[in-house]
Amino acid sequence: MVNTDIKKAKIGDEILIHYSEKLNDGRMIRTSRKREEPEMYKLGNHDFIRPVEVEIVGMAEGEKKSFTIPAQKAYGNYEKQLVFEANMSNFKNEKPKINNHYRVKLKEDKYLKVRVIDIRGGKVTLDGNHLLAGKDINYDIELVKIIKK
Repeated sequence: MVNTDIKKAKIGDEILIHYSEKLNDGRMIRTSRKREEPEMYKLGNHDFIRPVEVEIVGMAEGEKKSFTIPAQKAYGNYEKQLVFEANMSNFKNEKPKINNHYRVKLKEDKYLKVRVIDIRGGKVTLDGNHLLAGKDINYDIELVKIIKK
């Protein structure tokens, strides 16, 4: 006889999970394992990137799952054209520092979030790529509990 009472996660459910996100070289991006309690998320709220939510949907309470999201589906490929220089004079009221983030106006109402990656000779090099662009992300997920909507 098949047990049809097994709860499976679906969009709209609140879930308690433990998770770890790692790069291919083993470096940890973030994890819930540093805390004793699992974290609560609502599927469909985009707390994780969409491909991760797709992997969680259909998991049963107590299930553990490991998977890799390739760079192009995670935070995109690294695009060299999103790295460019600006004059230091463009930063009127602030002295830019490495890793500071800014919004750069591209067109009428289009902006790009950029990060300072270098400062030399009156020039500031900015990178508009996500910090994890070009990197595959490895996930370990444990679905601890499903709280129905």
